Amino acid sequence: LGWRGAAIVTYFGAAWLFMSRTQGWSLLESLYYGVVTLTTVGYGDYTAKTRLGKLFATAYITFGITLIASIVVGAVANTINNAQEKLADDLLKEKLGEQEEDAAAKRSRREITSAGLLALNIVCGALFMAVSEGYCGGATCWAHPLVDGLYWSVVTATTVGYGDLDLSHARSRHFSVFYLLVSTTLLTDCVGHIAARAVAAKKDAVLALELSEDMIEKVGGDDGRIDKTEYLTNVLVEAGTVERSDVDSILTRFDELDVCRSGYLDQQDLDEARRRERAAVAKGEKAGPVPAEMGESCCD
Repeated sequence: LGWRGAAIVTYFGAAWLFMSRTQGWSLLESLYYGVVTLTTVGYGDYTAKTRLGKLFATAYITFGITLIASIVVGAVANTINNAQEKLADDLLKEKLGEQEEDAAAKRSRREITSAGLLALNIVCGALFMAVSEGYCGGATCWAHPLVDGLYWSVVTATTVGYGDLDLSHARSRHFSVFYLLVSTTLLTDCVGHIAARAVAAKKDAVLALELSEDMIEKVGGDDGRIDKTEYLTNVLVEAGTVERSDVDSILTRFDELDVCRSGYLDQQDLDEARRRERAAVAKGEKAGPVPAEMGESCCD
Protein backbone atom coordinates (compact mmCIF):
# COMPACT_ATOMS: atom_id res chain seq x y z
CA LEU A 1 0.00 0.00 0.00
CA GLY A 2 2.88 2.39 0.75
CA TRP A 3 1.86 6.03 1.15
CA ARG A 4 -1.79 5.18 0.52
CA GLY A 5 -1.90 2.88 3.52
CA ALA A 6 -0.15 5.49 5.63
CA ALA A 7 -2.63 8.15 4.51
CA ILE A 8 -5.62 5.96 5.44
CA VAL A 9 -4.16 5.12 8.87
CA THR A 10 -3.44 8.80 9.44
CA TYR A 11 -6.98 9.78 8.43
CA PHE A 12 -8.79 7.43 10.80
CA GLY A 13 -6.12 7.68 13.49
CA ALA A 14 -6.43 11.46 13.57
CA ALA A 15 -10.17 11.20 14.16
CA TRP A 16 -9.66 8.79 17.03
CA LEU A 17 -6.83 10.72 18.68
CA PHE A 18 -8.61 14.06 18.47
CA MET A 19 -12.20 13.00 19.12
CA SER A 20 -11.34 10.61 21.92
CA ARG A 21 -9.67 13.45 23.81
CA THR A 22 -12.17 16.20 23.05
CA GLN A 23 -15.44 14.26 22.67
CA GLY A 24 -14.77 11.07 24.61
CA TRP A 25 -15.53 8.83 21.62
CA SER A 26 -14.36 5.25 21.39
CA LEU A 27 -12.23 3.88 18.55
CA LEU A 28 -15.27 2.46 16.72
CA GLU A 29 -17.25 5.67 17.18
CA SER A 30 -14.36 7.62 15.69
CA LEU A 31 -14.16 5.14 12.81
CA TYR A 32 -17.91 5.56 12.24
CA TYR A 33 -17.51 9.35 12.21
CA GLY A 34 -14.63 9.07 9.73
CA VAL A 35 -16.55 6.86 7.29
CA VAL A 36 -19.73 8.98 7.52
CA THR A 37 -17.60 12.03 6.74
CA LEU A 38 -15.62 10.28 4.00
CA THR A 39 -18.71 9.15 2.09
CA THR A 40 -20.36 12.60 2.46
CA VAL A 41 -23.47 11.03 4.03
CA GLY A 42 -23.24 13.26 7.11
CA TYR A 43 -25.99 11.95 9.38
CA GLY A 44 -25.27 14.57 12.00
CA ASP A 45 -25.45 12.16 14.94
CA TYR A 46 -21.71 12.44 15.65
CA THR A 47 -20.43 15.99 15.20
CA ALA A 48 -17.90 18.35 16.72
CA LYS A 49 -19.41 20.59 19.40
CA THR A 50 -16.54 22.91 20.27
CA ARG A 51 -14.83 25.67 18.32
CA LEU A 52 -11.58 23.69 18.20
CA GLY A 53 -13.51 20.60 17.10
CA LYS A 54 -15.15 22.48 14.24
CA LEU A 55 -11.78 23.77 13.07
CA PHE A 56 -10.47 20.21 13.14
CA ALA A 57 -13.53 18.99 11.21
CA THR A 58 -12.94 21.64 8.54
CA ALA A 59 -9.43 20.35 7.84
CA TYR A 60 -10.51 16.73 8.32
CA ILE A 61 -13.29 16.97 5.74
CA THR A 62 -11.03 18.65 3.18
CA PHE A 63 -8.29 16.06 3.62
CA GLY A 64 -10.74 13.15 3.58
CA ILE A 65 -12.70 14.17 0.50
CA THR A 66 -9.74 15.18 -1.63
CA LEU A 67 -7.30 12.38 -0.85
CA ILE A 68 -8.63 9.54 1.24
CA ALA A 69 -11.90 9.15 -0.66
CA SER A 70 -10.06 8.61 -3.93
CA ILE A 71 -7.89 5.92 -2.31
CA VAL A 72 -10.55 4.02 -0.36
CA VAL A 73 -13.37 4.25 -2.89
CA GLY A 74 -10.95 3.41 -5.70
CA ALA A 75 -9.81 0.26 -3.90
CA VAL A 76 -13.39 -0.82 -3.18
CA ALA A 77 -14.40 -0.04 -6.76
CA ASN A 78 -11.62 -2.22 -8.16
CA THR A 79 -12.72 -5.11 -5.94
CA ILE A 80 -16.34 -4.70 -7.01
CA ASN A 81 -15.43 -4.41 -10.70
CA ASN A 82 -13.42 -7.63 -10.51
CA ALA A 83 -16.34 -9.38 -8.83
CA GLN A 84 -18.73 -8.05 -11.48
CA GLU A 85 -16.47 -9.27 -14.27
CA LYS A 86 -16.31 -12.75 -12.74
CA LEU A 87 -20.06 -12.90 -12.14
CA ALA A 88 -20.83 -11.68 -15.65
CA ASP A 89 -18.42 -14.23 -17.15
CA ASP A 90 -19.96 -17.06 -15.11
CA LEU A 91 -23.46 -16.09 -16.21
CA LEU A 92 -22.29 -15.86 -19.80
CA LYS A 93 -20.73 -19.32 -19.76
CA GLU A 94 -23.91 -20.82 -18.37
CA LYS A 95 -26.08 -19.21 -21.02
CA LEU A 96 -23.89 -19.14 -24.11
CA GLY A 97 -21.27 -21.77 -23.44
CA GLU A 98 -18.01 -20.75 -25.05
CA GLN A 99 -19.56 -18.41 -27.63
CA GLU A 100 -17.92 -15.03 -27.82
CA GLU A 101 -19.92 -12.10 -26.48
CA ASP A 102 -20.08 -8.86 -28.46
CA ALA A 103 -19.39 -5.47 -26.87
CA ALA A 104 -23.05 -4.43 -26.58
CA ALA A 105 -24.07 -7.67 -24.88
CA LYS A 106 -21.14 -7.47 -22.47
CA ARG A 107 -22.01 -3.87 -21.62
CA SER A 108 -25.63 -4.80 -20.94
CA ARG A 109 -24.60 -7.72 -18.78
CA ARG A 110 -22.31 -5.54 -16.69
CA GLU A 111 -25.08 -2.95 -16.29
CA ILE A 112 -27.50 -5.62 -15.07
CA THR A 113 -24.88 -7.00 -12.70
CA SER A 114 -24.11 -3.54 -11.33
CA ALA A 115 -27.78 -2.68 -10.77
CA GLY A 116 -28.41 -6.10 -9.24
CA LEU A 117 -25.55 -5.75 -6.76
CA LEU A 118 -26.76 -2.28 -5.75
CA ALA A 119 -30.32 -3.57 -5.23
CA LEU A 120 -29.05 -6.58 -3.25
CA ASN A 121 -26.90 -4.30 -1.12
CA ILE A 122 -29.88 -2.04 -0.33
CA VAL A 123 -32.07 -5.02 0.58
CA CYS A 124 -29.36 -6.44 2.87
CA GLY A 125 -28.92 -3.07 4.56
CA ALA A 126 -32.67 -2.68 5.01
CA LEU A 127 -33.07 -6.15 6.54
CA PHE A 128 -30.15 -5.71 8.91
CA MET A 129 -31.40 -2.36 10.19
CA ALA A 130 -34.97 -3.64 10.43
CA VAL A 131 -33.73 -6.29 12.84
CA SER A 132 -31.05 -4.24 14.62
CA GLU A 133 -33.00 -1.01 15.14
CA GLY A 134 -36.52 -2.33 14.72
CA TYR A 135 -37.40 -5.80 15.96
CA CYS A 136 -34.41 -5.97 18.33
CA GLY A 137 -34.19 -2.26 19.01
CA GLY A 138 -35.62 -2.32 22.51
CA ALA A 139 -37.16 0.82 23.93
CA THR A 140 -35.78 3.00 21.12
CA CYS A 141 -36.89 0.70 18.29
CA TRP A 142 -38.07 2.12 14.99
CA ALA A 143 -41.85 2.24 14.63
CA HIS A 144 -42.00 0.57 11.23
CA PRO A 145 -38.93 -1.70 11.01
CA LEU A 146 -39.17 -2.88 7.38
CA VAL A 147 -40.23 0.47 5.93
CA ASP A 148 -37.79 2.42 8.09
CA GLY A 149 -35.02 -0.06 7.28
CA LEU A 150 -35.59 0.33 3.53
CA TYR A 151 -35.82 4.09 3.93
CA TRP A 152 -32.54 4.23 5.86
CA SER A 153 -30.82 1.93 3.39
CA VAL A 154 -31.76 4.02 0.35
CA VAL A 155 -31.07 7.35 2.06
CA THR A 156 -27.64 6.05 3.05
CA ALA A 157 -26.74 4.39 -0.24
CA THR A 158 -27.53 7.57 -2.17
CA THR A 159 -25.50 9.66 0.33
CA VAL A 160 -28.55 11.85 1.04
CA GLY A 161 -28.19 11.21 4.78
CA TYR A 162 -31.20 12.99 6.28
CA GLY A 163 -30.24 11.83 9.76
CA ASP A 164 -33.85 11.59 10.96
CA LEU A 165 -33.47 7.92 11.96
CA ASP A 166 -31.08 7.56 14.89
CA LEU A 167 -28.85 4.52 15.21
CA SER A 168 -29.18 3.65 18.88
CA HIS A 169 -27.02 0.53 18.96
CA ALA A 170 -23.29 0.11 18.45
CA ARG A 171 -23.85 -2.91 16.20
CA SER A 172 -25.76 -0.70 13.76
CA ARG A 173 -22.97 1.85 13.58
CA HIS A 174 -20.38 -0.88 13.11
CA PHE A 175 -22.43 -2.31 10.25
CA SER A 176 -22.75 1.18 8.76
CA VAL A 177 -18.98 1.53 8.47
CA PHE A 178 -18.87 -1.25 5.88
CA TYR A 179 -22.27 -0.54 4.38
CA LEU A 180 -21.40 3.09 3.63
CA LEU A 181 -18.20 2.23 1.77
CA VAL A 182 -19.76 -0.55 -0.28
CA SER A 183 -23.10 1.14 -1.05
CA THR A 184 -21.66 4.49 -2.14
CA THR A 185 -19.17 2.71 -4.39
CA LEU A 186 -21.89 0.52 -5.92
CA LEU A 187 -24.02 3.60 -6.55
CA THR A 188 -21.11 5.38 -8.25
CA ASP A 189 -20.47 2.31 -10.39
CA CYS A 190 -24.14 2.06 -11.38
CA VAL A 191 -24.34 5.74 -12.30
CA GLY A 192 -21.13 5.33 -14.29
CA HIS A 193 -22.72 2.55 -16.34
CA ILE A 194 -25.73 4.75 -17.06
CA ALA A 195 -23.46 7.56 -18.26
CA ALA A 196 -21.42 5.10 -20.34
CA ARG A 197 -24.60 3.82 -22.00
CA ALA A 198 -25.53 7.36 -23.00
CA VAL A 199 -22.09 7.90 -24.54
CA ALA A 200 -22.24 4.52 -26.31
CA ALA A 201 -25.70 5.29 -27.70
CA LYS A 202 -24.45 8.58 -29.08
CA LYS A 203 -21.43 6.86 -30.64
CA ASP A 204 -23.62 4.19 -32.23
CA ALA A 205 -25.88 6.91 -33.66
CA VAL A 206 -22.87 8.65 -35.20
CA LEU A 207 -21.55 5.38 -36.66
CA ALA A 208 -24.97 4.69 -38.18
CA LEU A 209 -24.91 7.90 -40.21
CA GLU A 210 -24.81 7.32 -43.97
CA LEU A 211 -22.47 9.20 -46.27
CA SER A 212 -24.10 12.39 -47.49
CA GLU A 213 -23.30 15.68 -49.17
CA ASP A 214 -23.56 17.43 -45.81
CA MET A 215 -21.01 15.05 -44.25
CA ILE A 216 -18.58 15.51 -47.13
CA GLU A 217 -18.90 19.28 -46.93
CA LYS A 218 -18.58 19.39 -43.15
CA VAL A 219 -15.82 16.82 -42.65
CA GLY A 220 -14.04 16.70 -45.99
CA GLY A 221 -13.13 20.35 -46.13
CA ASP A 222 -12.03 22.15 -49.27
CA ASP A 223 -10.87 19.04 -51.15
CA GLY A 224 -14.28 17.37 -50.78
CA ARG A 225 -12.77 14.08 -49.58
CA ILE A 226 -12.86 12.35 -46.18
CA ASP A 227 -9.85 10.24 -45.25
CA LYS A 228 -9.66 7.76 -42.36
CA THR A 229 -8.21 10.28 -39.92
CA GLU A 230 -10.91 12.83 -40.66
CA TYR A 231 -13.66 10.22 -40.35
CA LEU A 232 -12.26 8.88 -37.06
CA THR A 233 -11.90 12.39 -35.66
CA ASN A 234 -15.46 13.28 -36.61
CA VAL A 235 -16.91 10.15 -34.97
CA LEU A 236 -14.98 10.67 -31.73
CA VAL A 237 -15.87 14.37 -31.52
CA GLU A 238 -19.55 13.93 -32.38
CA ALA A 239 -19.84 11.07 -29.86
CA GLY A 240 -18.41 13.34 -27.16
CA THR A 241 -15.43 11.05 -26.54
CA VAL A 242 -12.85 13.78 -27.20
CA GLU A 243 -12.78 17.52 -27.85
CA ARG A 244 -11.84 18.71 -31.32
CA SER A 245 -9.19 20.98 -29.79
CA ASP A 246 -7.54 17.90 -28.24
CA VAL A 247 -7.44 16.15 -31.61
CA ASP A 248 -6.01 19.26 -33.26
CA SER A 249 -3.28 19.44 -30.60
CA ILE A 250 -2.38 15.78 -31.12
CA LEU A 251 -2.21 16.16 -34.92
CA THR A 252 -0.13 19.33 -34.58
CA ARG A 253 2.31 17.46 -32.35
CA PHE A 254 2.48 14.65 -34.92
CA ASP A 255 3.39 17.15 -37.63
CA GLU A 256 6.13 18.56 -35.39
CA LEU A 257 7.63 15.10 -34.88
CA ASP A 258 7.32 14.29 -38.59
CA VAL A 259 10.37 16.39 -39.47
CA CYS A 260 10.76 14.69 -42.84
CA ARG A 261 7.13 15.41 -43.77
CA SER A 262 6.56 11.84 -44.94
CA GLY A 263 3.17 11.48 -43.26
CA TYR A 264 4.43 8.87 -40.80
CA LEU A 265 7.07 8.58 -38.07
CA ASP A 266 10.14 6.39 -38.58
CA GLN A 267 13.87 6.16 -37.95
CA GLN A 268 14.55 8.80 -40.57
CA ASP A 269 12.58 11.37 -38.54
CA LEU A 270 14.51 10.40 -35.41
CA ASP A 271 17.89 10.69 -37.13
CA GLU A 272 16.98 14.08 -38.62
CA ALA A 273 15.72 15.39 -35.29
CA ARG A 274 18.97 14.34 -33.59
CA ARG A 275 21.04 15.92 -36.40
CA ARG A 276 19.19 19.22 -35.96
CA GLU A 277 19.63 19.08 -32.21
CA ARG A 278 23.40 18.58 -32.57
CA ALA A 279 23.60 21.44 -35.07
CA ALA A 280 21.65 23.73 -32.73
CA VAL A 281 23.89 22.86 -29.80
CA ALA A 282 26.99 23.55 -31.91
CA LYS A 283 25.61 27.02 -32.68
CA GLY A 284 24.73 27.62 -29.05
CA GLU A 285 21.03 27.58 -29.85
CA LYS A 286 18.18 25.63 -28.29
CA ALA A 287 16.67 22.96 -30.51
CA GLY A 288 12.88 23.23 -30.70
CA PRO A 289 10.04 21.46 -32.47
CA VAL A 290 9.69 21.82 -36.20
CA PRO A 291 6.69 24.06 -36.95
CA ALA A 292 3.78 22.16 -38.50
CA GLU A 293 3.60 24.69 -41.34
CA MET A 294 7.29 24.34 -42.24
CA GLY A 295 6.60 22.91 -45.68
CA GLU A 296 8.28 20.20 -47.70
CA SER A 297 10.65 17.60 -46.37
CA CYS A 298 14.29 18.47 -46.02
CA CYS A 299 15.36 14.89 -45.35
CA ASP A 300 17.35 12.94 -47.87
